[in-house]
Amino acid sequence: MTADALQLAPEVRAFCEGAAAEVARAEREGGLAAAAAWISEHAVDRASFPDAALEPAEETYARHRLHRCPETGVVVYLMVWRSGQASPVHDHGGACGVVQCLGGELEVTGWELDESDRDPARAALREGPTVHLDACSPAATCGPGQEIHQVRNVGTGLAFSLHTYSREITDYFVFDPERQTRERRSMGSAR
Repeated sequence: MTADALQLAPEVRAFCEGAAAEVARAEREGGLAAAAAWISEHAVDRASFPDAALEPAEETYARHRLHRCPETGVVVYLMVWRSGQASPVHDHGGACGVVQCLGGELEVTGWELDESDRDPARAALREGPTVHLDACSPAATCGPGQEIHQVRNVGTGLAFSLHTYSREITDYFVFDPERQTRERRSMGSAR
C-alpha cells in the first residue's frame, strides 16, 4: 500500500519529509548517526497512522510505503510484524537506512560475509551483534558494515517499525547462513 492510498495525517507527512531529508544529508555527508538521532527524537506515535497501515499481514510482515522524496529518492516505510515473524537474512542492495521501533519488541541481528571465501556461488556468513529495539530505544542504523541483517519480532504482540532508506530497494540478496548460499531477488516499489 502506498502513501497516496493511506491518506496520511499532516504530522506523519511532516515526519516522513524530515526523515527523508536527514537520511539524504547523511548519505551526502557520510554517517547515519545524526539521521538516527533526528528520527528517534521526532518519531510519530503509531496512533497517528491510519488503521489500514497498522494491519498485519498473514504470511509475512506488512510493508507500507509512506513517502518517497522525488528529489533524493529516499523512502520511508511502516512495517507491521506479528509475534515471531522475521525477515529473511538480507541486504539492501547498497542502500543505507535507519530503523525506529514504534511499538512491540524487535531484534536486529547483523551478519558478516566471509570475504576470504572467493567462491561466488557461496556466501559463508558469521552471526554478528544483535540489537534489541522497542518504543523507548533509539533508532538503529543499517549502513556500511551492517548491510546484512535480519529483523525479528521477539515480543508476544504486534510490533511496528519505521524504515527510512537512502533509496528504493529494488534488487537485493537473501542469504541462507546454514546452506551458505545467497539468492538475488527483486521487489516492486511498494508492496
